[in-house]
Amino acid sequence: MKKYSLFQNKRISDYTVRRLSMYLRTLNFLEQSGVETVSSEEIAKIEGFTSAQVRKDLSYFGSFGRRGLGYNVTALRKRISIILGLNRKWNISLIGAVPLNGIGGALLNYEEFKKKRLTITKIFDKDPKIVGTKIKGITVRHIDELERKIDPRKEPIAILTVPPQDVQSIINRLDKIGVKGVLYFASRTISIPKKMIVRNEDTVMELEALTYHIANKTKRQLKTLK
Repeated sequence: MKKYSLFQNKRISDYTVRRLSMYLRTLNFLEQSGVETVSSEEIAKIEGFTSAQVRKDLSYFGSFGRRGLGYNVTALRKRISIILGLNRKWNISLIGAVPLNGIGGALLNYEEFKKKRLTITKIFDKDPKIVGTKIKGITVRHIDELERKIDPRKEPIAILTVPPQDVQSIINRLDKIGVKGVLYFASRTISIPKKMIVRNEDTVMELEALTYHIANKTKRQLKTLK
């Protein structure tokens, strides 16, 4: 079997990585359903891609399965988990926990994190009402303690649920102490440090994409009726 190296695949696009996550989701479902083998055509049908796209995505990382026999579901699931770095535990710092009925609270209660070995181990906020208290057994530290309490070797990832105007300054502080990756939730463009990987989950932008497609689909339907 051909070996692969993540370090040789520096040009892998975000789209490919996202599709790998989708393939992993499908494989988890198939494995739980007792399915032992699956073809690229079957994966493509489930996720809405072409079989050629599935095979191309997997080919970046080596040889999988055998022509005419398909893929062993368990083996492929394990390989993709390793490619995505999910064969190890990842500790995460959550910065901005209030309100608990908002994004921060939802993340703390997100069961899928546990399945993917993603664990929130540090929580920071500036609300005096919760600083010093415990949430899910984790003591909430003041946001001023970021530099002293985060060890980037143990907590290489941070999730920010702070107000948009605070995102850039927090990212700059995390960059200085060596945090490698940040996910933030805000409709705001920021300057990304060279040594940091930053992702933005922009709910408003996603909703705008939905309204665009719905509105234009309606227009197309009206034109067809004329």
